[in-house]
Amino acid sequence: MEYQAGNDFEPEFITLTNDAGEQVDFVELAGVEFADDSVYVVMQPVPTSDMYAEDEVYVFRVEENDEGAAYYAEEDSEIIDAVLAAYDRMLHTEEGQIPSDPADE
Repeated sequence: MEYQAGNDFEPEFITLTNDAGEQVDFVELAGVEFADDSVYVVMQPVPTSDMYAEDEVYVFRVEENDEGAAYYAEEDSEIIDAVLAAYDRMLHTEEGQIPSDPADE
């Protein structure tokens, strides 16, 4: 698995619609691609209301379609844990590369 943007990553701001129909602005913190080609992003809501905690992050599955990228909130706790563990390892490496095995660090 590898961090998608490498060292020249620039945050991307994305507006998504929540279940209540409200638009929420997010900043993309990282992208993770697994061996099965599934892609996930770690995003944080831009603090515009008291609705979200300042340090809260969300994991979204990204699927490409004819209109561009579609983002789906991930609900599987095992996938969320794996994505956040990969993100944490990425934060602790100099090159932005996530080792495929924590023993490789």
